[in-house]
Amino acid sequence: MIVKTTVVEITRQRRTKDSLPMNSIWDRFFLIQRKMLGRAMRAGDAGVFSDVAEAFAEEFAVSFVRWNVAGADGIEKTVFTWPDDHDANASTGTAMQSVTINDTHREHRFTLGELDNSSILPTELAHALCSTLISAIEFHDEFDMHLADARGGGDELGHATVDADGEVIYANERFVALVRRNEPDWDARRLPMSLDQSPTALRHGMTWKGLFFYVEPNSVHIRLRVRPDRRLPDLSPRELEVARLIASGMTFKEVSRQLEMAPSTASTHLYKVYDKLGINRRSALVEWLTENTDALNSARGRAR
Repeated sequence: MIVKTTVVEITRQRRTKDSLPMNSIWDRFFLIQRKMLGRAMRAGDAGVFSDVAEAFAEEFAVSFVRWNVAGADGIEKTVFTWPDDHDANASTGTAMQSVTINDTHREHRFTLGELDNSSILPTELAHALCSTLISAIEFHDEFDMHLADARGGGDELGHATVDADGEVIYANERFVALVRRNEPDWDARRLPMSLDQSPTALRHGMTWKGLFFYVEPNSVHIRLRVRPDRRLPDLSPRELEVARLIASGMTFKEVSRQLEMAPSTASTHLYKVYDKLGINRRSALVEWLTENTDALNSARGRAR
């Protein structure tokens, strides 16, 4: 579960009217939760937040949901609202319920609107509903980005979702670890560099301090996938030669025969290449060689 610690604040009284036993309420909650998390694990830029919020709202008499995230400067920003056209000024007289969830790097603050005081949700249920909304969005974004990774050769990339100002809504551990190689004190709340959204960056990606970012806007936010910038590292001619032969499908024994070296030497060269490129699979090596064919051939021509 992504939430490490939680603090739940209920601003109004709990439900007071007669209702179903709590075990029956939880049964209904988990039924919706399973269905909606399954819904989130589908590709495509669909309205996952609205779908999940609406499903819970219909069951538990919630009239609106607002999800804010506290930015690096302490100022709250609204991430999502349901309904999309909700007018905050029209909420007068609606019972309000606040839920605050602290994860590793940021604070999520939800406001739930209920029809009246008698429909205020029990503390645990309100917390579970909001946690499910967070999980649904993160699962959906991760799923889409893993599909993109697989199409690009299966390399292990860091994933993050940010807003147009670079405020981080979600970042996985790989993303944080890669950025912290250059910024050890980064708090994972706001990107440490400006976000290039030019047509060139959207088509070809952007680089920053030895990292390469795929920049992928969707209808609401911006998804970032990051890996070490492996376009033209300082590979020796021998390392590059071994890499090309391994990428062609040769074994270490076959490479050692062709290049007249020990198999262990061939493997040492390959693992140095992997380390410099920040990869660990042959498929990613093939992708890198394909991406950089022209540049590598040009460099080889200059070396002659």
